[in-house]
Amino acid sequence: LNNISKKWDGLIVNKNELNDLENEIEKLVVEIKEIKNKVDDKEILDTVLRNFKSNIKAMNLFENEHKIINSLKLDDTDNYCPYLQEYDLRNITSSSDNIRIILGYYLSLLQTSVLTQLEQIRFFNLLLLDEPNQQNLDKSTLEKFIEITNDLNIKSKNWQVIITTYNQDRKIVKPYLVFELEDKEKKDYLLKKRV
Repeated sequence: LNNISKKWDGLIVNKNELNDLENEIEKLVVEIKEIKNKVDDKEILDTVLRNFKSNIKAMNLFENEHKIINSLKLDDTDNYCPYLQEYDLRNITSSSDNIRIILGYYLSLLQTSVLTQLEQIRFFNLLLLDEPNQQNLDKSTLEKFIEITNDLNIKSKNWQVIITTYNQDRKIVKPYLVFELEDKEKKDYLLKKRV
């Protein structure tokens, strides 16, 4: 009887701790909802979404499907990624479309960070893209991506995009090259600054 009584007393302590934790969770949920509803946050998310839609239109994603582009939303409850209510975005796109979604989205984060005056944005103002063409990205999309980033250059200098790519894209990126592998015939595989 004494053993059962001790166990029961222990359960009451645990139950009281659980009640206190549940009350704490309820308070935190209320605080989070208040934080989520700040005007600046909504403005930031709206700007990211607007930039994203503009970028994917420019990169010819969902060509002539303005209804799909207009119905894109950002998941503001979890990870702020784009989604469609009617369709699974990843399943209705090819691998080249998927890379355009990724490029358009990350570029929209950079644009929002660089071009807005809102201090709450926490983005590094740096994009590092390793061989985007591996995902069947076509030449015109890469050109459009460079054109969009070049337009950013006109408006602000506080950012950087680093793209690694191979010789077939050299003509497209030549005006923007900073480093390159100079001479494969001499087996010199070190990056050299262009002069």
